[in-house]
Amino acid sequence: MVIYSMNSITIGNKKLTIDKLVSVARSSINVHLSDEARNKINKIYGMVLKWIDEKKVIYGLSTGFGALSHVIISKKNLKKLQRNIILSHAAGVGNFMDKDIVRAMMLLKLNDFSMGHSGISIKTVETLEYILNAGIIPLIPEKGSVGASG
Repeated sequence: MVIYSMNSITIGNKKLTIDKLVSVARSSINVHLSDEARNKINKIYGMVLKWIDEKKVIYGLSTGFGALSHVIISKKNLKKLQRNIILSHAAGVGNFMDKDIVRAMMLLKLNDFSMGHSGISIKTVETLEYILNAGIIPLIPEKGSVGASG
């Protein structure tokens, strides 16, 4: 559900309208995850943790990436794998994107995570929510090392 007021919107499982996206991108409107979204995120994250304990083979989570997709990663190295994929893609060139574009991107990621399909931890989602609401704008170069993945 997307609830809109003058000072905030709440995102959950409904589509985000372009008007609300533009409003958040261009102003200091706060964004809050609905309880329903939090529950979905927690449920799926719990399933991911269970699958890891069960040693299920999950591309990019318990295996390497690309040509290394057949390589099983030990449980003790799973955090290192995730850190390394972020570091390997943390490159970009060009001018930094405008503040409103970055805020829009952050809201779109939050909205995507609110669907509860990604397997991400609620702590990570809440951190993104906090950063957006605090007015912290990451510097994002116009050209990155990877397309729109992730």
